[in-house]
Amino acid sequence: MKHLIISAFVISGFIISIQAFGQTTLENRFGEEAIQSIQGTEKLAILEFQNENGYVVQDLSGIKDVSGYPDALEVAPINEDTPLLTEAFIDDGFELFAYNFSSSGKTNKYYRVGDTGKLLIIYSIKVVKKKFAQNNSMSK
Repeated sequence: MKHLIISAFVISGFIISIQAFGQTTLENRFGEEAIQSIQGTEKLAILEFQNENGYVVQDLSGIKDVSGYPDALEVAPINEDTPLLTEAFIDDGFELFAYNFSSSGKTNKYYRVGDTGKLLIIYSIKVVKKKFAQNNSMSK
């Protein structure tokens, strides 16, 4: 029982630190005051979801030529403390709002990942909201 309580405490602390890290990224991107003003709202929940799930990487090697798209590895971080994007970093997952990717309300944005044949798709806000709603309906 004692181990269970300690495990629950450690896990909840880990989740809180992950959420705090994500919120720091949002504050860096949009400003602390803006994020504080939407605390506890669905708008903040959608931004947090978008930060972690607002993109997908597809390997299109040999299927489609992606060389005409801008290179994701050249997209700058929002501050100097954030590492530059690498192929491995993109494959492992990253915080979308830590980088200066543009987003659109209705249109996905596309970036190649160096010369790998991979395509990074930044979902439109419309797609993010749809995925957020699907994710929330499955977790209930």
